[in-house]
Amino acid sequence: MQFDDPADLSRVCTERLGEKAGRQFAAMARRGFRLVRSTGSIQATGQCRLGGPALLEPEALWPEQSGVPLSLHAVLDTDALAPWLGDEMPLRPGLLNFFYLDPDLPYEEYRKLDMFVSEVCRVIPADPARAVETTAPEPARSYPAVPVHAAEVTMLPDCWDVEDEDVEFDRDQHWGAASLILGEMRDLDGNTAGSHCAFGWPDTSYTLKVSSRDADGPTVHLLQLAEDTELGWGWGTRERCTSLSRSRHSRPATSARQWHRPSAVDPRGGRSLPKAASPSSQCLVSPWFPARSGTGAALRSVRSDSPVY
Repeated sequence: MQFDDPADLSRVCTERLGEKAGRQFAAMARRGFRLVRSTGSIQATGQCRLGGPALLEPEALWPEQSGVPLSLHAVLDTDALAPWLGDEMPLRPGLLNFFYLDPDLPYEEYRKLDMFVSEVCRVIPADPARAVETTAPEPARSYPAVPVHAAEVTMLPDCWDVEDEDVEFDRDQHWGAASLILGEMRDLDGNTAGSHCAFGWPDTSYTLKVSSRDADGPTVHLLQLAEDTELGWGWGTRERCTSLSRSRHSRPATSARQWHRPSAVDPRGGRSLPKAASPSSQCLVSPWFPARSGTGAALRSVRSDSPVY
């Protein structure tokens, strides 16, 4: 649920939900970005882009799953995004490379791949001062580089990411907080569907929550990629890929479960990994997992403890 003006967000909340519930819902606002193609009058934000080669540190290995290389779908330049995000930035500034298993293979080979494990997705950080353009190895699919402008917006959760304890509601009229939000904010609920977005809140147009919560707090939305006919990728009708991280309250080295320092060997498969030589190589434990669904079906987002390198 996206607003260009934070003042409009607060006003709409109180007008539609009442004074108390409106304040409670408005307090859930997060800063985020609408990612739009840069043009002559709209400049790209830092090195943010869709497609193109990855921006990796020289010693970083290209991610793969079962020997098949993943495809680079987007790069976020969080140095350029940090001024707007402020304290809501969930990780150290730098570059984030988003990968997804999308090989150019014959169907008979493709159908043998396990697309439901967390390893089909990766988020790999890189120090901008050391990052170099790295071309995807075959048979990973490559997409043309499209610089994007990150338009600053303020976002509220769509109804399915709102829990009953978040806002006050009349239990005689509504079966839950989601019912209140869906009824009173219906024209705004899901207004990010079909959009590329970063941070803020994810779209939940398919009647299931995306952002889970635990003792560390709610997960943080990193990136939402919609179907893009110009680039030639799609997840099905009105589907999206969604990337989440563990907690907006996480900070470096707060606990081993929240943060991962890559060791010399990956315990899952024995692959050599770059050593964590500096704090910049730390990244939140949070794989990029696709949220996929068909028309009228439920949006699915899966969390996993598989590390991000």
